Amino acid sequence: MDTTSWVPEEWVKEFARKMGERRFRLLLAGACRYLFYHPRGFMRKEAEDGLRAFEHFVDTGKNKSTVRNAHRRFRGAWIDTRRPWRNAPDYTALEKTLSIENEMEAIADIVHAIAKRHGISRNQAERELAALASDLNQPEECTDLEATWRTPEIVDLAKAMYSSRDFRQMFQLADLLQESGCVDDSILNHCRDPQRVHIRGCWVVDAILDGSWSVDPKC
Repeated sequence: MDTTSWVPEEWVKEFARKMGERRFRLLLAGACRYLFYHPRGFMRKEAEDGLRAFEHFVDTGKNKSTVRNAHRRFRGAWIDTRRPWRNAPDYTALEKTLSIENEMEAIADIVHAIAKRHGISRNQAERELAALASDLNQPEECTDLEATWRTPEIVDLAKAMYSSRDFRQMFQLADLLQESGCVDDSILNHCRDPQRVHIRGCWVVDAILDGSWSVDPKC
């Protein structure tokens, strides 16, 4: 099924322009993880290996060949017609994401997969993706993170969440930031919003890490 007609090309290009290449690609990866873990709760090894290789490439610009090899392994398993997930829309979206050069088709397939997974319209799926993307976009009214707020404890917690992709300690991060002197409601509310889904590229965590993302390909 051709899903490129689901999402206007102008919408995708504007989306990518505002976010920049790194954050846009992290959105693709985060959206794929969101599709797999909500509500399935697990991801097959071929998919996990591929996404980890993709995320490492996005953050470091290195080992593009590793992503291509992971993509080939994933595609080899994906096209095995004996697999029950052969036509699952979330796996289709992941295959396009891992191909690296097909961002237009990947974002269209992600919107299609969100709509199918949750039984909603295309417009609703686009809004859901936009809500996920808002985790990566710092509000214009937000002040820059003060150096004094980047305590060793805060940096260590941000690194741990980034490496593990487990952001359940965002509430604790907000408490630590507040204790360090942060009074910016945009920052604190972002961390404490119980409805928000956080992914790699979260603007608060990125600001704390200040470019020191994990370079370990195993993370």
